[in-house]
Amino acid sequence: MTSAAPTFETLCQTVTKQFLRTAILIDDQIITPSDSTSTPAAAEPLAEPPFLARQAPGPVAEAAASAENKNAIGDGGNPAPGADTVEPEAHERAADVIVEEVAADPMPPEASVALKPLADAFLDEKIICAVLNPVAEDEDDRIIERAVNAASFADIVIIDWFLRNGDAELTLNSLVQLLRADAATNGRKRLIIVYTSAAPLEDRCAELRQRVIDQGLACVEIEADFPALRSGSSRIIFVEKSSLGRGSSVEELPSIALRQFAKEAEGLMSIFALGAIARIRDATHHMLSVFKADLDPALVGHRMVLAEPGDARDFALEVLMLQLRGILTADTSLDAVIDKDAVGAWFDHKFNDALDAALAEKDITRSEFRTAVETGNPKEAFGKEKVKQFHQALFLPEPPDAVASELQAASELARLSTHAREAEGVTPLPDGWLPSLTLGSVLRVDPNDGPARYYLCTQPLCDTLRLDGPTFFSFVSLAAGAGGSSRDYWLVVRSGGQNVKLKASLTGGGRHFARFVPDTVRKKIIATGDAADLRKFTFTDDGGTVYRWLADVDSLKAQRAAEEMASTLGRVGVDELEWLRMGGKISV
Repeated sequence: MTSAAPTFETLCQTVTKQFLRTAILIDDQIITPSDSTSTPAAAEPLAEPPFLARQAPGPVAEAAASAENKNAIGDGGNPAPGADTVEPEAHERAADVIVEEVAADPMPPEASVALKPLADAFLDEKIICAVLNPVAEDEDDRIIERAVNAASFADIVIIDWFLRNGDAELTLNSLVQLLRADAATNGRKRLIIVYTSAAPLEDRCAELRQRVIDQGLACVEIEADFPALRSGSSRIIFVEKSSLGRGSSVEELPSIALRQFAKEAEGLMSIFALGAIARIRDATHHMLSVFKADLDPALVGHRMVLAEPGDARDFALEVLMLQLRGILTADTSLDAVIDKDAVGAWFDHKFNDALDAALAEKDITRSEFRTAVETGNPKEAFGKEKVKQFHQALFLPEPPDAVASELQAASELARLSTHAREAEGVTPLPDGWLPSLTLGSVLRVDPNDGPARYYLCTQPLCDTLRLDGPTFFSFVSLAAGAGGSSRDYWLVVRSGGQNVKLKASLTGGGRHFARFVPDTVRKKIIATGDAADLRKFTFTDDGGTVYRWLADVDSLKAQRAAEEMASTLGRVGVDELEWLRMGGKISV
């Protein structure tokens, strides 16, 4: 008897659990085991006991008043002029009262967080939970800095609404700075839990949303089990601390975090990436043991004999990437993320009963659509026209044009699968980085008297390095479809905020050559950056033509274009009888 296939939600939670590793708790009211179990030492007799400066009401005042018959106590606990010193026994009795009061109720129970059960609950899920515990003496700027730095490296951020008594500014400013830092890197997937007793939570949610929007960042309300927001790639939920039978206990936070993070990563590509990164995380320390110091002499020996020692960096990177690729490709557990059962579960999750009417409008039944999605290659079973309908139906209920949605998503995935780097890509380029002209570089020229022209560099890789003087580079012209809408294309690049579809022109007239002067130190053709536009990089040939760098295509794809160009140049033209050349198709 076979077990039932998991639901898509269960699959997402399983992979998310494998991925999550770190959490950070930021709260000013944290109870540690020593706070509740340690026995305070007896108070020493002091001339000016600090507890009297607090002017505490209740038992403290009564204890102080009981000594008033023998001593007159001035402001701040100092003896009044002419008064005798307070007897040590009176101080000890007052101290005992304060110690008992603080030990019994050190902070409002609904606002405090017990650290041990929280940390233990996370450890049970194989997640390490760090702590940031601001105190009154900490400067506000340092608290915010530490909060943002700590949260930047955490998968899960748990933060109280009030990090000062009744004041939410520290939390608001910390979250805004964290979200702004995420936006600067084009997004970072994370879960933020505002764990607070500051009810009503809906008001806190609206307050944070307005603050984020006022700071120029996107923020929208989303449906969830708790009041929730989404800003960029971060999900923010508001959870009430446990008190008087309400709210969620600290032991519940790990399971809440798991479910909510999985909701934010609900997609086949998302969980595939989560699963792969989880494997790399698991293999990190093994990789460190493989790349050991014993290999140094071999690496240095390789570098020593290179004509350009800087190439050793690329060699070391290739070795590392090869080993990481070996880890991922050998791990068959990733198959379960995108196999038939997983795709079927995704289908059932996405195409629920609410979409039956939309499918019927496209003359598609749920059963045939599910079969096509699960088994693949549906053309033989359903026909070419039906497959087109299936593809458009995949983007339901995206309004209003399923065809446009399909082309947009396909273009985004095409760019991810083709480009190693992009000027306008989703992954930001390092500060100060400059591209070099190499095999696979995609360039754009904007002439004054015509449309933009695009080129793909086909220069052999070994001829782009160790250049001693001006060098000619070879290119293949890339033709853009009319209005960029042509369906006959070979490459998709991002240029001017638009996806541009291009096709290599492999005819003899599609060749292009230009000469460039190399950098005298690096001996490569290095681009020039633009301080006003950090995504703008240009090369200038010795004739003054400016080429804007758009992307570096995967070297194998670029090599294939170069080989196809070479094969067209090797064609042989022969004058022969036309009737024979056309195989007798000329009618007589």
